[in-house]
Amino acid sequence: MLKFGFLLAVILGFYYLNSKLEIFLACLIYVVLYPQVKSKVALYYKPSDFTAKVLSKCPSLTSRFYPTIWLCNGVLQAFFEGIIDKLQRYSIFCDSVDFTTEHLELPDNGLMSIDWAFPKELLKKILIIGPGLTGDSNSQYVRSMTIAALNKGYTVAVLHGRGIGGNKLTVRNM
Repeated sequence: MLKFGFLLAVILGFYYLNSKLEIFLACLIYVVLYPQVKSKVALYYKPSDFTAKVLSKCPSLTSRFYPTIWLCNGVLQAFFEGIIDKLQRYSIFCDSVDFTTEHLELPDNGLMSIDWAFPKELLKKILIIGPGLTGDSNSQYVRSMTIAALNKGYTVAVLHGRGIGGNKLTVRNM
């Protein structure tokens, strides 16, 4: 469908627009806006009473997703996170979070860790965050989620695998 729409934009561009630059800009705008208009969250799950309850309390899981115009697709979103993430703890987008690190040594001498963030008033609610492939507790999206959870009274645990979040990548010598 995207290819047909793009072709249609080019044909209409030649008919109505005067210069190649205008045609290029019209096609570029179409390619940027099309994913926003047609995007819908795809959710795969096994129907049960639990999933029905979760879906009823989280309408954003079944509604349309409207990304910002400057981050209209996953490639741009990943690029933005990669560039902004270089700022680490010093960011205009997110406050810093004070974490307490707990190191876990595995039976094969591997090293994992958990970064804990505690709310002002300790409750029995714990949110466990497993960052993405290269994310850690300093990533923008993890800190944003941590701050929101702390404001709701959750204790937050951010899990770091081997070689992530400052963990050394070690294994037992065979």
